Amino acid sequence: MTSVVSGFSRTNKDRVLRIRSSCKRLIARAKQYSGFYYKKEHRGVLWQRYGFEHVLRDDELTQVVARYILENPIRAGLAKRVEDYPYVGSLVHPLRELIEWAAAGNDFNKA
Repeated sequence: MTSVVSGFSRTNKDRVLRIRSSCKRLIARAKQYSGFYYKKEHRGVLWQRYGFEHVLRDDELTQVVARYILENPIRAGLAKRVEDYPYVGSLVHPLRELIEWAAAGNDFNKA
């Protein structure tokens, strides 16, 4: 018998933690593998040493974070406009829609 803690059973929480742990290991191995072969081929570093991870909380505006991410290449001097950066986009939403949504502050689900 499992105890229920804040809506999840202990076994479900353990399962979620194991999945997160497995995902982290998978990502670490993928980065190690791709970094090794990238360095071998291009003689450079593919991945920065420490990444940044941030989980959005309910009180944060997703649009503000999306706008910040979309504008990263501009701040880094890699492009003058978001549209000019070749590695920005989504498999779900067209880039123009992302830019307009982030600028207007509308929720995708409501648009």
